[in-house]
Amino acid sequence: MRIIAGQYGGRPLKAPKDMNVRPTSDKIRGAIFNMIEARTSLKGVRVLDGFCGSGALGLEALSRGAEFCVFSDIAPALCRENIAHLDAGAQAQILKTDIRKLTGQQAFELILLDPPYGQGLAEEALAHLHENGLIAPDAFIIIEEAKRSNIIAPDFVTLENEKTYGDTQVLLWRYTKMPE
Repeated sequence: MRIIAGQYGGRPLKAPKDMNVRPTSDKIRGAIFNMIEARTSLKGVRVLDGFCGSGALGLEALSRGAEFCVFSDIAPALCRENIAHLDAGAQAQILKTDIRKLTGQQAFELILLDPPYGQGLAEEALAHLHENGLIAPDAFIIIEEAKRSNIIAPDFVTLENEKTYGDTQVLLWRYTKMPE
């Protein structure tokens, strides 16, 4: 596992030793960021890496020019190690919390959600972020989930792109509605 491109491109990341963390493969991570960068620049963007696990998605965003990333997970130890390994701590905040309880943050322009598959956690997290004003206008939202999962887009997003890689689906949504 490594950073694909940008400032930290080619640098290795520590992979999990057990199956509790399922990091996004280099191939899928590269595809995700190609989808995003085809639509917007990451320069100066605030990112939320929810269900961050190893932190690979958020660290890839930082490597490609994002200004700051909040990493949220109930067990962020591996993410913390990878941030330290890349010396990216000045651009990162690690929260040991369930993203569905996140509060007190500025709105994010890019949200990366790669939860445990098949539990509906991405939809719950996204509803919470929307209700609490944590999604910036026109933000991009990536959902990585099992191909077999039926993810229903909430009415406050539009589908920009959808790809399948083996047993994984990647959805790119754009935030189109502010909370009421």
